[in-house]
Amino acid sequence: MASSIVFQYGTLFSRISRALLFSSVLLSEWNTLKMDCWSPTIDLLPPSIRIDVLLLTSVRNAAQLRKALMESDPRLENIALIKAHLIIDPLQVHVAANKSIMADSRDKKNTRSLSTEVIFNLSSTKNITASLQTFGIGDDDQNLIAVIFDDIASISSESDRNERKNKFLDLVDGSVSTNMEDLSEITDLDAITKAHKLKHLAGDRDKLTRLLISRSAAKDLIF
Repeated sequence: MASSIVFQYGTLFSRISRALLFSSVLLSEWNTLKMDCWSPTIDLLPPSIRIDVLLLTSVRNAAQLRKALMESDPRLENIALIKAHLIIDPLQVHVAANKSIMADSRDKKNTRSLSTEVIFNLSSTKNITASLQTFGIGDDDQNLIAVIFDDIASISSESDRNERKNKFLDLVDGSVSTNMEDLSEITDLDAITKAHKLKHLAGDRDKLTRLLISRSAAKDLIF
């Protein structure tokens, strides 16, 4: 019995250590990748899935976009719309998206779709409803991050990917940017620390960034 408990705790500790190491490596790599021309597209595992991350600003029809999501409009299939002011760094989104894809490949998602799973992975709670309400699109949101998941196996060419993206963007009444460096002007540290119950870190952006990325990377292990 005792040896079984030791084994279980040892296994858990090993998984947590790997998750934290993963987030540490990502932070290191991200610092080297911050260049003048940052690409909004990233390779993920499994390689058959790719994502595009777009910053939507001055959005005037958030209520209509939210309604379209709720009604399962095919133009919004596997597209997550996230409150931009609650995201402290683009890497936070990529970590959450990567976890979502891996969970989907193992049939271990906590939610019903990739688009809701990435939002869930951005929160510091395991309450799905609260996660979606806090970080997902709201009727009055003006700045959003769109995460577009593409299954390469079902999309025959790059032009098909662009066509799908453009059909979504046709729904957006606002400005679209691929330069995620603009996110820093939108980020609301007070709102972020309140959402994650980390008000004591409000004055330390670097520490808050590292903590939130690590939380997303290890969420299924430590929450």
